[in-house]
Amino acid sequence: MIKLFTWYCLLNKRSLKNYSYIVLFLLLPLLAFSLRIISLRDSSVLKVGLYTDAGSGLSKDIIEELTKEDSIINFIEYQDEDSAYEDLQVKLDALWILPDDLEGAINNNLYKRKHIVKVIEARKSSILGISREKLFAKLYPYISKALYKKYMKEKFTYLQDNKEGEKELDEYYEARKTEDDIIEFVSLDGDVYVEKKSDKSFLLSPLRGFLAIWLFLIAMISAMFYKKDVDAGLWVWIDRRLKAAFSFLYILSITSTAALILLVAIYVSGLGIALYKEVMSLFSYVLALALVSNILRAIFNNIYIYSAFIPVILIVSVILSPIFIDLSRPLLQCTVPVYHYINSIYTLSGLYKMFAYIGILVPLHLILVRS
Repeated sequence: MIKLFTWYCLLNKRSLKNYSYIVLFLLLPLLAFSLRIISLRDSSVLKVGLYTDAGSGLSKDIIEELTKEDSIINFIEYQDEDSAYEDLQVKLDALWILPDDLEGAINNNLYKRKHIVKVIEARKSSILGISREKLFAKLYPYISKALYKKYMKEKFTYLQDNKEGEKELDEYYEARKTEDDIIEFVSLDGDVYVEKKSDKSFLLSPLRGFLAIWLFLIAMISAMFYKKDVDAGLWVWIDRRLKAAFSFLYILSITSTAALILLVAIYVSGLGIALYKEVMSLFSYVLALALVSNILRAIFNNIYIYSAFIPVILIVSVILSPIFIDLSRPLLQCTVPVYHYINSIYTLSGLYKMFAYIGILVPLHLILVRS
């Protein structure tokens, strides 16, 4: 164990003599910190003005809730209706005017096709349409029960004027949760594996993908420099039977150091989840990268050809990984280590697939890598 640690230190010390590694290592936390600062500023996608004449009551409560939410929609409360209308053409995307007595308006117009909240939009867009879901979510608890009972009685006429049926409907409704948002961001495994994030935090989500691409670049550069050392006759004294394992450990040691910097960058940027989950996924990813990079080195077997293909490999990785969009082509995507890393963070099944991916890479490494 002491010998392994000594080798780890020596290989990293040697790599740090290369200025390109130092620049790559230092730029990453700086980039993450800069993006974090930018994200803390006004990064709202939409600005929506809110106004009501009411000094208190349901309308005022809803406005206070919306303005306090950490959201990609910036809600601004106005004390004067005229000012709100003026700003609608200047800095607001939409204006919502809530009635004085919102609760009374809901009860009086529940079954009528009448407007309760006045919504004025500066332009027509699908994003503004989605933003109204925030308003629906706030009104939903006050109208859901009555609408549910109305729908059930219309669909099943025997429930009308039926006290037992009325009681059954009430019990069924009370047993269901209606407090959650209509639209929310969750992982595929719900809250079992990954903590629920606010919608604003998802603005930084592509950063994790780019960090993963950066680490892939480090691993391939390490494999390239190993090939350069081999061609220079630097490792001739190592037993031929151990060269495949040594080349893997060479790449693994440098990539592991870079992974520690990546881990810091993730928490600096505010993307970090529970530490043990981050470490588990990142450790698996580093193993996969060391194996893939070494296999690619053995396939190309030429430092110049390998270096020429690195940009192509990274571009393909960006396209196939769910950094901006998910192509939903798992048979293609499963060949890319970045795809498995991102999924292993957000789903438990993704972590198991990462283990399976490593299990496939190990025999390929044993077959293809000879030095």
